[in-house]
Amino acid sequence: MKKLLLIALMFSLTGCYSFGRGVASRVIENLEREDTRQCEIRGSQFNGIASYLDKGEVVKVLVVHGIGTHRPGHSAIISENIARSLGLYNFSKPKDVDIMNPGNPAQRLANLRIITMRNPDGSQKLVFYELTWSDITADRKRVLDFDTSGEFAHRRASFNNAMKAFLNDVGPDPMIYVTDRENLILTATQQAICWMLASGEGEEMEDNQRRVCSVSSLARLSGLEKYNIVFITHSLGSRIIMDALGEIVETLNNDQIVAGNPALVSKIQAKEMTVFMLSNQMPLLQIGLPAPKVVGQIDSYCQEGGQNFARRAFKKLDIVAFTDPNDLLSYSITQDFVDHYLDSRMCPVVTNIHINVAERLSAFGIDVVNPISAHGNYDSDERVIELVSHGNTAFDQNEFLSDRCRMIHIENQ
Repeated sequence: MKKLLLIALMFSLTGCYSFGRGVASRVIENLEREDTRQCEIRGSQFNGIASYLDKGEVVKVLVVHGIGTHRPGHSAIISENIARSLGLYNFSKPKDVDIMNPGNPAQRLANLRIITMRNPDGSQKLVFYELTWSDITADRKRVLDFDTSGEFAHRRASFNNAMKAFLNDVGPDPMIYVTDRENLILTATQQAICWMLASGEGEEMEDNQRRVCSVSSLARLSGLEKYNIVFITHSLGSRIIMDALGEIVETLNNDQIVAGNPALVSKIQAKEMTVFMLSNQMPLLQIGLPAPKVVGQIDSYCQEGGQNFARRAFKKLDIVAFTDPNDLLSYSITQDFVDHYLDSRMCPVVTNIHINVAERLSAFGIDVVNPISAHGNYDSDERVIELVSHGNTAFDQNEFLSDRCRMIHIENQ
């Protein structure tokens, strides 16, 4: 009897081993399979965060989320991936600041989380500012809570119910932003920029403070000139940050400020900044909003010798728009859109990056890509992280990028 049990056990183990080896082989084959996801860069060269850190200069990054409910800490994946790419391993304890409404100082609008990151010897410093504005829209979206309650949810298939819950969460945000008469989301973002420009190198900010950033426009411009500023936005956040930058442009076109501070204005006009737009939605959101006051005059403002060259806001605003073609909520930025809907005074230069951040699956002979993954996987994609961290100025020398992406230079940008 014991011999029979031993023989049976041996056959059992052999079978399990064979089955396990087959599964492992298939997993390894899948892992070793060539990554065929596209990555095409169409536009100009742009700097990454490393270009400033390598000079020993402090870099400040503001992260603005997009549609859907977010909580403080939502930028942890992308910020830590960027830090790893840049060799920044020493993090400060996070500081949380309550963004208050300048029009009603008792009203809390959003959360601003600040984390300082350094390399081991302290020679490089990156300050992350993470804005979370979801609380502004949360109350208004509760009108749809009934739709995913037990009374209605049981009538749907589980997958469809999950999709309905997702759409109920993300769908209202753009409508609220476009129709909000108080502009609370934009106000919160302007306050976040104010604190970013006024907070020195991050240490001056107190944890858990609750007050309005009342720094003067001139002081904000001084901070803008002093620090290297990078913006990282997701979906709706791209529109929000462009509108917030519009306020700075108007300030720089104030004749009194220009006349009283020509040296400061001149330094800002020589400044280059970058906005990395993940899952960009600029064209979609333009449908319900007016165009800027000055459009279609980029050469006049941005080319040396142009009629309005002395009244430009910046030397260049690099707009790097990441779009997964399978992301149903993302759009490329065409030259026609640049000419008609981007403020010429910003001197915008657009680079579109068409990149698959979600895997293509095969189901019943049909190629399928999860649109939610295509909308949200930018934060963890190695190619996105590399481009944000190091840019594409040394594309040919960057073995990782040149192997995984294709660069198409668009002339006259």
